[in-house]
Amino acid sequence: MKRLLQAIHRTNDHEREIFGSHRVGFNAHLDRWHSDLRPDQQNNNYFVPTCPLTDGDLEAARELQKKRGLDYLMIRMSSPIGQALKVKFSLEEDVIYTMALLKDTSHQWRINPKIDVRDIQTSDIGRDLLDVSHVPQQYQAQARLNMGMVLQVARRHPEYHWLCAYKEHRCVGQVYALCHGGCIEMDDLWVAPDHRKQYIGTTLMKYISENLEGTIYLHADAAMTPREMYRKMGFEIVETVYQYVMQW
Repeated sequence: MKRLLQAIHRTNDHEREIFGSHRVGFNAHLDRWHSDLRPDQQNNNYFVPTCPLTDGDLEAARELQKKRGLDYLMIRMSSPIGQALKVKFSLEEDVIYTMALLKDTSHQWRINPKIDVRDIQTSDIGRDLLDVSHVPQQYQAQARLNMGMVLQVARRHPEYHWLCAYKEHRCVGQVYALCHGGCIEMDDLWVAPDHRKQYIGTTLMKYISENLEGTIYLHADAAMTPREMYRKMGFEIVETVYQYVMQW
C-alpha cells in the first residue's frame, strides 16, 4: 500500500506540474504549491504543512495570498487541524478520500454498446470539450478558459487523456484520465442529465481500464462524490486528506 500511495502522490504532483504548478518552500512549517499560470485554481495553489502549524504560519500564509491578489488560502494535510486554529481562522473543513481500484473488477461493469468513446489523443474532439453549456452560466467563462488550457496541455503531454462519449454524434459524457508512473488518475466524470442511468459513466470507465495501463484511482469529496457507487464497483479507500479553506 505504501508504494501505491507514493505512486499516486507522484501522479498528483505530475498533474499539477503540467499545469504550471511547482512545490516550493515557504517557511519552517509550510511548503506551498505555486502557479503563476493558474493563480485562481486552488488545486494548483495551496499550502502543505511539514510539521505542526502555528497561528503565525496561517497569518503569514494569508498575507502572502493577499499580496498575490487572491481571496483564499487552502491547506491540505494528512490529519485534522487543531480545533483552536480552525475556529480562530474560520477554516472550512472538507474531507477527501483517495479511492483506488486495487483488484480489476471492470469485467463486472455494465456498458452501453451504443456509445462511441473518443480520446483527445487520437480524435478531434476539441470543439466538444469547449462546449461548456452544461456548466452553470456564472462559471462558463472560466470553464471555457480551463478547457482551452486542457487542449494546449494535451498537445504536449500524450499521457493526458480526455475522453468523450458519443451517442448518435452527440457528446453525452466526459472524463479525463492522466497516466503516470503506473497510475491512472480519473476525474471530472460527467454525463448529460438526459442520458443518466444509461451506463455511460461505466462505459467511459471501462474504456479507461481496457485501453490505459495502471491502477485507476480518484479523489472522492466526502459530500458530493458518490463513494458508495464507486465502492460497489470495486474501489477502496486508500488515503484520507483533510482540506481547509479560508476566504476573505
